[in-house]
Amino acid sequence: MITSCYRTSNLPSCRKVSLTSMRFPRTVAHRQGGAFKGATMENIIGKTFNRLTVTGYAPTIRLKNKTRNRVFCKCKCGNTKIVWISELKRGSGGTGSCGCYRSEILRTHAITHGLSNTIEYRRWRGMITRCENPRYARFKDYGGRGIKVCKRWRESFLNFLKDMGKRPDGMSLDRINVNGNYEPQNCRWASRKDQMNNMRPRKLLEQISTEDLIAELKNRRDYAITMENRRVDKDIEPF
Repeated sequence: MITSCYRTSNLPSCRKVSLTSMRFPRTVAHRQGGAFKGATMENIIGKTFNRLTVTGYAPTIRLKNKTRNRVFCKCKCGNTKIVWISELKRGSGGTGSCGCYRSEILRTHAITHGLSNTIEYRRWRGMITRCENPRYARFKDYGGRGIKVCKRWRESFLNFLKDMGKRPDGMSLDRINVNGNYEPQNCRWASRKDQMNNMRPRKLLEQISTEDLIAELKNRRDYAITMENRRVDKDIEPF
């Protein structure tokens, strides 16, 4: 005689029956150390899956008219966790730890270089935004035209800083070839004047109407006056 549990609900009902009266492979379970093991379930106690080692069978749960089998596992870090057997056997994409592995990865990614508040870091982030974020106001002039950030710079800010060095005062990141990518051989720290001289022509002169030309000159004049008022620089002559 052994103790057998017929699962008629979420909580099994146990009674003593003879081994010959048990109907396999129906939902019959043997009492084992306070847990229930399905009669046809593969014995995986002692087996290791990634960081988890199976130590025993946990009570099953019925979800959506299906019985889900679970096991107790001890993680490599020492924690204990109840895991679905199906998730344990899934391998890649399944459950492989108590959660410690994910925490380790997050901690690793959280370690920064301590330069997030520098102007060089902001220029690096801005470079990536211009090339990869379609919501950026001028994305069409950068990523929309196929301009990309080279792999070396995209993967590491420190590589960008090593190649470009610290930004000199008054300088901005500039591409020498305005149709080229952001990469070491095509980038420099340049003054605003150098950048203006290196701008990609928007329209041919003959395509600009008189009204558009007057409006553009007016905008440039207003901009120059605004900058003059901000800088309060008497050496700069009015536009």
